[in-house]
Amino acid sequence: MQMKTSIWLAILSFAALFTLTQCVEPFELPASAIDANILVVEGSLNIEKGTGKVVLSRSQKLEDQGEPIRETRAKVTIETDANESFSMYDVGGGAYRVTGMSFSYGKQYRLRVKTANGEEYVSEFVSTQKTPEIDDITWRAEQNGIQISVSSHDPANNTLYYRWEFEETYEYTSYYNSLWAYKGGEVIPRSQEEQFYKCWRTDPSTSILVGSTAHLVQDVVRDYPLVFREGVSEKLATKYSILVRQYGISKAEYEYWQMLKKNTESVGSIFDAQPSQVRGNIKNVKQPDNPVLGYFSIQSMTEKRMFISGPEMRKLGFSYHDIPVCSLDTTSLRDLPQWLAIDKLIVEELLPPNAGYVVANRACADCRVKGGSTIKPEYWK
Repeated sequence: MQMKTSIWLAILSFAALFTLTQCVEPFELPASAIDANILVVEGSLNIEKGTGKVVLSRSQKLEDQGEPIRETRAKVTIETDANESFSMYDVGGGAYRVTGMSFSYGKQYRLRVKTANGEEYVSEFVSTQKTPEIDDITWRAEQNGIQISVSSHDPANNTLYYRWEFEETYEYTSYYNSLWAYKGGEVIPRSQEEQFYKCWRTDPSTSILVGSTAHLVQDVVRDYPLVFREGVSEKLATKYSILVRQYGISKAEYEYWQMLKKNTESVGSIFDAQPSQVRGNIKNVKQPDNPVLGYFSIQSMTEKRMFISGPEMRKLGFSYHDIPVCSLDTTSLRDLPQWLAIDKLIVEELLPPNAGYVVANRACADCRVKGGSTIKPEYWK
């Protein structure tokens, strides 16, 4: 199999409504560059808070183990088209930050990096503009589930190109409820803080979601499909929430994402090796043909949240029925430590004359095993 180097930079989360964020997106190296020591750039710039972070590292082969080598002792600046320059300070480990700045809409910004060995990299100037509000997030029932969509519009007809991300949060429970704990040689009720029957899990979107209204008379996005969920999914069984983030992007960035989407649709995931090279807008100043990993963009963000309840799904005939394979065993208090030592949990207390305890696998009695948290989100209704 042909070796390829594919480096993916995280699109960092955007903190607040109308937050302007600088993102650096990845592209895949051609096969001829797999031995090159390529600069990797990732970071974020918040226009509302006047803060930002950039992390620099070097590319690795897929066969390489461990963390990538960080690019330390570099000089990193954000420049404007008005010849202003904001230096980011080195916080160690290849990370660079800036705080207390006053960034503005209407200006153009670019990223400049000077490494310790004298190499210099610069992005293209990119413009800033506010992203319009999300008008609505809606869902409609289909034969096997629900389709969730987003609608928006720009009354000034200026945005034209959009990108979306979303986070799904859902409430669920374990199959059994372990209300007892073994401490100091005796079985006692679990405190509220120690219980792990009910959890909330949040999953980020992984697909590329972009759209354009440039071909329309009005800048209106109507019912853009975000995600389809089967009606019998555990995500919809109790309570479900989706947080949608919307970004107004440039035509150039839209085309970048479209190419990336086209590639990933042929291989299955944005984290898989890409069939063709997707170049960003960062270059080596002295050797512009040398590849650099990253796409520098500046954009604002708006967001909106929607909830769907389990009873709504059941009214439509959708019901989640997943009975896990759970082995139950009965034990005495004397033998209980042996069962707990192999990761069993107490799920029932047996009363005399058959006093004892029923234990189950942790996977059947601890909701955290599925990746959730017992901490209820602040926004949860």
